[in-house]
Parts: sequence; structure tokens; C-alpha cells
Amino acid sequence: MHGIVKEADRIEIHCADTHLDACLTETMLIQKYRPRWNIVGAYSFLYPLIGIRSVNANTEFCMTTIPEAVLNEYPGFEFHGAFRSRRITGDAFFALMRLLRFVAHVNTLESPPPDPQAQC
Repeated sequence: MHGIVKEADRIEIHCADTHLDACLTETMLIQKYRPRWNIVGAYSFLYPLIGIRSVNANTEFCMTTIPEAVLNEYPGFEFHGAFRSRRITGDAFFALMRLLRFVAHVNTLESPPPDPQAQC
């Protein structure tokens, strides 16, 4: 804490209308200035997001740190996050994928859509 105070050259206080506005302003300032002592949020581009979309009666999931690239290749995903821990997010995402195998079947993106005329 002494290092933070020693290196500070000023303290600014900003008022916000809501708690959400305060949090958003804080995040924007951290991302803009990337302060040495407060790196939470400074590297948000590394934080994973979880995407979900519905295509041809299939529900598709993805996990990415670059949602724009996913949307260029596979439009229609809605993203949730970002989540700070890549490891915890990855563990949770892949655990969900394993659980879904018990209640659904797996289609890869390369699989053709199911034939509605096919006999079971």
C-alpha cells in the first residue's frame, strides 16, 4: 500500500449517478491508463466469453477471447462474460459440454444438418 501512495501524483474523485455507472467508469479508466498497481480489467482482451446460438434446431456453444472473429465466421452467437479466470471458465465450459452429452447428442460444425425424412 505504501508503494501505491508513494507513486501517486494525485487523487481524483468522480461522482456517478448509479453503482453501475461508477463500475463502468472505473473499468474504462483502468483499461485506458493500465495503472501499474491496478491491473484488474486492464487486460480484459484476454478474458474469455461464452457464446451460444441456435442454428437449424441445433444449439451451439463456443468459448473465445475474440468474439469478433467468431462472429465473422459463425454469425448469430450471443456472448456472455467476460470472465476473469481463463482456467476456471474453461473448466466450467468443458464440464458443461460433458454434462450436455447426457441429455443431448453432439453435432460438430462439419456435420450436415439432420435429414428430416430419414427413418429412425
